[in-house]
Amino acid sequence: MSLVEQKYNEALDQMSGRERVERTLSLFGSICEMLTLQVSREFGQLSDRGKRKKVAERLYLSDKGAQELLKKVREI
Repeated sequence: MSLVEQKYNEALDQMSGRERVERTLSLFGSICEMLTLQVSREFGQLSDRGKRKKVAERLYLSDKGAQELLKKVREI
């Protein structure tokens, strides 16, 4: 383990459960924002629902069950 990883893990160990959840939610939100920007650039003018679906497809790319459910969702 590198020194950076060690220091990161030490900082995580000092966080409360609430702080860890807040950090996780913040990171997840940032990832969703980045994916939304990528989708917007790639597909242009999609509806909000269309963007959310494309973002979900990318978030759950390795989850075959989630991908099957997303295929069933139609754009209204």
